[in-house]
Amino acid sequence: MQYLYFQESGRLHVRTKVLDAELAKEFLNPIAVSDDYDIMTDSDEAAEEGMPNKREKTRSEIEADISYIDKRTAEYPSVVDQLDNIYHNGIDAWKTDIKAIKDKHPKGSG
Repeated sequence: MQYLYFQESGRLHVRTKVLDAELAKEFLNPIAVSDDYDIMTDSDEAAEEGMPNKREKTRSEIEADISYIDKRTAEYPSVVDQLDNIYHNGIDAWKTDIKAIKDKHPKGSG
């Protein structure tokens, strides 16, 4: 788990591995994300030659990511039910069911 603290502008100030009470006083409402959550995204600005064209996501972009993840997770059948679906109906039927959920809640949707 990592905790993200944002400036009022929405730009990331700092991230920590533990919830920090002092930081939380200054930077209200930190966001908790998994350790493997990627806070980087493609930048619209031109990059220097040979340099990656990435920037840190803003608070609103991260909140949108979390929202679509939560919505998808709530709709996905349990792993047991998904495996049962694959066994009885085949992998293509399972893919169709999962794609419908992904299409309903695309990445970046709130």
